[in-house]
Amino acid sequence: MTHMNSIKVKQFQLTRHKDNRGYLEEVFKREMLPKTHQEFGQCFLTTAHPNIVKGNHWHKQKYELFYLVKGEATVYFKDLETLDTLEIKMSENDPKVLQIPPKYLHAIKNTGISDFFLMIYTDKLSMECDIDDKDTTYQKWIE
Repeated sequence: MTHMNSIKVKQFQLTRHKDNRGYLEEVFKREMLPKTHQEFGQCFLTTAHPNIVKGNHWHKQKYELFYLVKGEATVYFKDLETLDTLEIKMSENDPKVLQIPPKYLHAIKNTGISDFFLMIYTDKLSMECDIDDKDTTYQKWIE
């Protein structure tokens, strides 16, 4: 897969504030989302064992933010309009947040040797979107 110019996934590098007690990172911020999508939705945590793929779906209207808390992963994207693709590697040692717009097929694969922990923020409640208008469409793409 190659990086194509039409892919609009945004990356936000994070600052890790370290001291002798550990570290602190400001992860999800309102300005990481378009002004039209800044109402609070929900956060959730997902894990995956090594070599496992999660996702393989896209949303009609939801924006998502991904933050890898622990582990290593590759996130795969496909623009459903242009069919352009992009891969972004994530690691707990390179903290960043990815903004995923609607209509982007996405999947995340654990490329590390231990479980990953991925924090996800979405601007809409999952149950409300999926009951009312079937926001999530599953499409197997990455194995």
